[in-house]
Amino acid sequence: MPSVSSSGTSSKKALVYSSVVQQAPGYVWRWRSDDGKEESAESFPYYHDCLADARAKGYEVDLASAHGNTAPGGSPHKLD
Repeated sequence: MPSVSSSGTSSKKALVYSSVVQQAPGYVWRWRSDDGKEESAESFPYYHDCLADARAKGYEVDLASAHGNTAPGGSPHKLD
């Protein structure tokens, strides 16, 4: 269910996460809605490109809750 922001408008929440690339060393970024009903149609090499795509689709992303293996080489890192 969308939440209501302090400005009184409805906002949808999304989570940005990284995913390991199997064909090469490294990872890509994807997003999905908090309710799991929608996710990014593509993967992004840069976090900010993924963030911009989620925002363009009407989602608000909590910048402090990125999930996944965010460092090259697979070091796990979770911000929340």
